[in-house]
Amino acid sequence: MDVHPPQHPLLRWRDFWVHLGTITAGLLIALGLEHTVGVMHRLHQRHVLQHDLHAEAERNEQILAHDIDVLQRESNYFVALRSNIDALHRGADPASLPQLPARAGGDPFLPSAGAWASARDSSQLDLLPREQASIYEELYAQRDFLQQAVFDWFHSSDEVESFLSNTEAADGTTHLDPAQLTPAQRDQYSELLSQQITRIGSILGDLHFYESENSAVIRGVSDIDELHQQVLSRTISTPPSTIKSDDSPRKNP
Repeated sequence: MDVHPPQHPLLRWRDFWVHLGTITAGLLIALGLEHTVGVMHRLHQRHVLQHDLHAEAERNEQILAHDIDVLQRESNYFVALRSNIDALHRGADPASLPQLPARAGGDPFLPSAGAWASARDSSQLDLLPREQASIYEELYAQRDFLQQAVFDWFHSSDEVESFLSNTEAADGTTHLDPAQLTPAQRDQYSELLSQQITRIGSILGDLHFYESENSAVIRGVSDIDELHQQVLSRTISTPPSTIKSDDSPRKNP
């Protein structure tokens, strides 16, 4: 910022004070404008970040619906398969067993965290009001917890695949027909399926919880307490899950 000297000599005190006042007013106006521009730029950045996070929450709403459907269908398949295996263990005729439901045919996508990660890595989270930042921190912490639970499930699924690929049936072949498994193999298979059903049920619970928090964010929840109240209210009003995870002890004949 340049301050120019007067064009004419200052012969009187009045001229001096007028000139000094002009300089002071100019400096104040310049500083005020600079501050205003900075505030407006920061406000614009905040609005862009809020829009990006809200848009990501809306996209995740569709992803969550997909993931819940995928895991529910996968659970239904495992429950029906385990039921058939247990029926065979009790001596049921293989021809009398009900047909298994269709599997989901895909993996869960998991909610996106791109906008949040970008803001975090570029130190833009300070742009958000404190309460709003706390809400998003909790939401994405739940997302990270959910991601780890799904990864753990993927890893545990390898146990089932290993059993299926390494088990030799009673007729000396390696295939997936439970009717050809020995009683001990059926017990092992049933136990592995029970573990899968339990893990999927836990992930579904996490998905529903995340969905409740995500919906509250989309509706514009204003603070952490309101977020918790809305999630609790939705949890109480939501009917119990339709997962058929009958994990009651089974008695061998």
